[in-house]
Amino acid sequence: LSAIASSYWLEGLFANARPLWEKTLELQPNHETALSGLTQIDLDANDLTSAERNAKKLTDFAPAEATHWAQLSSIQWKMSKFDDAIKAA
Repeated sequence: LSAIASSYWLEGLFANARPLWEKTLELQPNHETALSGLTQIDLDANDLTSAERNAKKLTDFAPAEATHWAQLSSIQWKMSKFDDAIKAA
């Protein structure tokens, strides 16, 4: 499912990718690609609350992955959560 969702996302078909990544997360709650993809879709839609929630899940699941922390920090900065953004950076 995630591979198909990724293909849709690469083609710009975000509405098609979302339900597949959501289903992937039902089956595998810590699926890194699905969480990352949904985070980006939410960012593009300016749904910062959902983007932050998924980004936090990514940093919990893969705490050594610097790109996840950078993304979380960026989202929190956009939300004016400056102290949290600095901690995540």
